[in-house]
Amino acid sequence: PASDPAWHARTTAAVAAALAVDPAAGLDSAEAATRLAAHGANQLAERAPRPAWKKFLDQFRNLLV
Repeated sequence: PASDPAWHARTTAAVAAALAVDPAAGLDSAEAATRLAAHGANQLAERAPRPAWKKFLDQFRNLLV
């Protein structure tokens, strides 16, 4: 809900309770595998790097350059 504080503003205990995990013990292998299958890897999608020519041309989009 919108009234819930952002994750970074919550206490450690509140986050652990919301994620159903014991901070001292962590997840066992079976639970980690279950969550991996359900939610996927904790990994950001990689983007292709911008080509040098695009970086060069993008500099001219700003009038102060």
